[in-house]
Amino acid sequence: MTPPPIDKDEKKIKILKAAMDVFAEKGFHTARMADVAEIAEIGKGTIYEYFRSKEDLFMELFTFVMREPIDYQFQKKDPTTKPAEKLEKLIDTSLNAYHKMEKFYYVLINFRAEHRESHTQTFYRSQFATLYKEFRKEVGAIIEEGIRDGTFKKVNTDHLASTMIAVMEGLMSQWVFDRKAIPLKKLSVLITDMFLSYLKK
Repeated sequence: MTPPPIDKDEKKIKILKAAMDVFAEKGFHTARMADVAEIAEIGKGTIYEYFRSKEDLFMELFTFVMREPIDYQFQKKDPTTKPAEKLEKLIDTSLNAYHKMEKFYYVLINFRAEHRESHTQTFYRSQFATLYKEFRKEVGAIIEEGIRDGTFKKVNTDHLASTMIAVMEGLMSQWVFDRKAIPLKKLSVLITDMFLSYLKK
């Protein structure tokens, strides 16, 4: 009987998820590719069929984790949705994405400390720069729509979007270290109200 075909994409995702667990537990420097292979339940040599090195694995993991907020920004939007609702949805989705990144957040803290000057650090910076740029672009489009229909006042959209990023990342940093003090769902509503109040004419 012929064995079922191996889904390479599925196995790759399994390796990436295993890497997140291993990096979060052991730290990037201490973690070994063999540790990732063990958690992913694959052979030690098999992992190198997908990733050339631990640095290569980290870069793929970074892109994989960041995909959700980027994908949301490019998905089709309902044209009947009002600008205020779009902004609320964007903030809520972004905070949910940060929530799902909890383990990866620990990896990033560790990685920043260990790779201040390296080609991997350069990649990491460029990827974050892309993510921030797309967020500012999306926020800008929503606010410009609100300005056109008379809902919002004129503001510097880049500055406002950058402030949103700072607020949400700051909350996520606090949540990671003190979850009981930071109810993300309730604070999502607070952040939305705060920015909408500022934007109202």
